[in-house]
Amino acid sequence: MADRPNHHTDEEERVSKLDHDEEVAAEFSPTPAGIPIRTKNKERNEGEDADTENSGVGLGITALILAVLSFFMLPFLLAPAGIIIGAIAARRGSSWGIWAVAVGIIAVIVSLIVLPFRLIF
Repeated sequence: MADRPNHHTDEEERVSKLDHDEEVAAEFSPTPAGIPIRTKNKERNEGEDADTENSGVGLGITALILAVLSFFMLPFLLAPAGIIIGAIAARRGSSWGIWAVAVGIIAVIVSLIVLPFRLIF
């Protein structure tokens, strides 16, 4: 058998010279437990920054609900809970957390003023 020289077409040479990006396969495959794939893509990093900014919104709303409920029941339990959770949400960048802290403080002050009158009457 005679050795045949390797003749490649132009297309085969072009494909063999290309660098293959291995991360492309990872982007199309499912990730375990829904863990997002971290890439150096600028657009994705901007999305992560938005997620970081909005991470305290749920906590902030919860804290505000606790602070408002403290006006109606268990003021010395719900108001401090609202203040603490609101402070955590505010540290995460949520304006709801700041409102929760303010409303919680007002609820405690109002409760301290109203409590003596409740006991008397």
